Amino acid sequence: MANAQRIVLVTLVLIHWQRSEAQVPERNWWVPNLAAYGMAANTDELFMVGQFTQIGPPDQYHVALDPLTGEVVAGPRTDQEVLAYVADGEGGWFGCGYFTRFGTEARNGLVRVNGDGSIHPWYPAVDGVVRDIVFADDVVYIAGDFMMVNGVDRPYCAALDPTSGALLEWDPQPNGVVNAIDVVGGTVFLGGGFNSVGGVPRNNLCAVSATDGSVLPWNPPASGYV
Repeated sequence: MANAQRIVLVTLVLIHWQRSEAQVPERNWWVPNLAAYGMAANTDELFMVGQFTQIGPPDQYHVALDPLTGEVVAGPRTDQEVLAYVADGEGGWFGCGYFTRFGTEARNGLVRVNGDGSIHPWYPAVDGVVRDIVFADDVVYIAGDFMMVNGVDRPYCAALDPTSGALLEWDPQPNGVVNAIDVVGGTVFLGGGFNSVGGVPRNNLCAVSATDGSVLPWNPPASGYV
């Protein structure tokens, strides 16, 4: 009889586990800022004990703030870390990071968000993490540890059309990861973990032409990753 009871118990546990697996967590539930050790509930109240000092709505991975009041502004959430933002000049912004979704839309590491918080159709395809992004002279420049963009070979940095997401011809070809990218005038600066760009020796820092990606004379000695 004892064996039969154990078999029934195991069966019930398996059934319960299968049903729980299909559940989707509610992302709007309030959360404590530190550990919670116990809770109890009645019909309309939940009581909690633990180390926490605050309970409130979650702000996952990024948050928009009012520039005057500092208050949180509602906006689309994402499922993973956001590494960088840049304004799109139209009230919205471009973002990059580890995420695979933004709001309700699939976005693999790159996103453009409109000024009203909606997700722009802009959706370039990258095969690795985009670590930095900059928008200058109607071109979106990206840098990271990817090797291909839109199915075309573009190691570690690339240039994109800001409206369509189409890959542009700019192609400096660094031989290692680019962690940071910036544009000043007609020059694009790269920083990362490379020792050559376009076949030209450059240790971790390089300046290239924003027009054709050719390496420029600027060559500071950097002994470690940037």
